[in-house]
Amino acid sequence: MNEQDDLARLAQDFVDLWQEHMAAAAADPALLAWTRAWMAPLQAAAADGDGPAQRPPAPGAAPGDFGSRLDEFARRLAACEERLAALERGPGKRGGRNADSDRRGRS
Repeated sequence: MNEQDDLARLAQDFVDLWQEHMAAAAADPALLAWTRAWMAPLQAAAADGDGPAQRPPAPGAAPGDFGSRLDEFARRLAACEERLAALERGPGKRGGRNADSDRRGRS
């Protein structure tokens, strides 16, 4: 496999990971509530044309286990860093896990 193929694979892996993250974020009701609360003053200001509107009350704590989601993000980021390091080392100099085994292990 040449360097161009490695870069293409890295780009595809990044897009796949980004799409998984966006799909998970879109399904998160806490993130949706936070986004709506954050956007409300901007939408009101745009509708009024008079400037910022009254700020809505801050949303409460997000439901669910934030720590496990943060751990999952850290695990995925580490996998991306390993892939990037393997690409920087060049062909035939890979160490550790390979991108194919990482991809199969992803859920």
